[in-house]
Amino acid sequence: GQYADVNGTCRSCGTNCLACTNATNCTQCNPSYYLSNGQCSSTCQNNQYNFTIQVYTNTTNTTSKICKDCLSPCDMCISNTSCTHCIQGFYLNANKSCVDNCGDGYYAKQ
Repeated sequence: GQYADVNGTCRSCGTNCLACTNATNCTQCNPSYYLSNGQCSSTCQNNQYNFTIQVYTNTTNTTSKICKDCLSPCDMCISNTSCTHCIQGFYLNANKSCVDNCGDGYYAKQ
C-alpha cells in the first residue's frame, strides 16, 4: 500500500501493510498478518486476542485479522469473554472471568 506524504509524494506503507494513513499507522495488513496498534505482526501479544473482521469497500469484500486488547483485570485471553490469566489480586473463575473474590464454595489456588 501507499499514502501521500505532506509534499504530495506517494510513499510505501511498509512491510506487510496493504493500507495506511502514514508511515507509522497501518490500517490493513496482508492477509497472513494481524493489525495491532497501527502495525502489522505475525502474532498478537500475550495481552491480546486475535479477531477477524469483514472489510467492505466499493470494489472488494475481504477479511482482516486484528489484535484486540484483553479487558482488565484479564491479563491473557482468547476472546473478549474468555480469560486465561488474571492480573495480580484477581482470580480466574469457572466462567473464565477474573474476580477479586472466589465466592462461597470456592478457594483461590495460589
